[in-house]
Amino acid sequence: MTTPVAKVSLKGVPVGAIEGGEIPSSVLVVDDEPMILELLTRALSARHLPVKTAASAEDAEKLLTHELFGCLLVDKNLPGVDGIELLRRMRKVQPNCTCIVMTGYASLDSAVEALRLGASDYVQKPFPSLQLVVEKVQIALVNVRVRMERERFLNRIKQFEAELKKRDAQIDDQRTEIDIFNDILEARVADAQADLLKRVQMLSDQLALNIGGDRAAKLSAEAALDIARELQRREDAAPLRADLARIVRQLEDHLKLLR
Repeated sequence: MTTPVAKVSLKGVPVGAIEGGEIPSSVLVVDDEPMILELLTRALSARHLPVKTAASAEDAEKLLTHELFGCLLVDKNLPGVDGIELLRRMRKVQPNCTCIVMTGYASLDSAVEALRLGASDYVQKPFPSLQLVVEKVQIALVNVRVRMERERFLNRIKQFEAELKKRDAQIDDQRTEIDIFNDILEARVADAQADLLKRVQMLSDQLALNIGGDRAAKLSAEAALDIARELQRREDAAPLRADLARIVRQLEDHLKLLR
């Protein structure tokens, strides 16, 4: 008797298997010996692990394309498509599913091939004990969950780093815009200051020629004084406050003489 697992809608990729990284506790046991399937089903179910079985790689592949499993426990020497080939195909369908390969004909080459394809363990039949197989399955499930959690954590770090770089770039852009704006303001203030100094110099020259002054000189001085006072009130003229104050005093002195 097998314990069913929830079906998912997929075409080669289980729903949520990649995005959420969820690893179920369900186990798919694949062996052409009915007695092995029965014994492993009982042993795994006793540890509250949902189990499904298949007697061939072809039947197992159908299950893998319709249901999500946490572990594939497969016999290497299956009739037709063998366990190593099934493991290779499973990697394309459920890359997050862990795998343990079983065989009664152990060899170094087959063990290396199974591990190269991502098998988490390799056990020889007859089993030393069913308890040992169950423990290997539980350990494999824990390890794959830890690996998935580590990958999710690393992905979060990469996303965080990317967001920081994006914000730094935005801040640099804002600083560049502010620097350009400040340069424009400084240039405008400098031009205004130069124009004002020119007006003051013109008034000084007029006063030097005619200390009594005339109405045109007075009007020109009053206009220059208005400009200087207006500049003093502007926030962007803060660096020039001292120079503007000096110019205002000079203009006020000139007007006293003109009056």
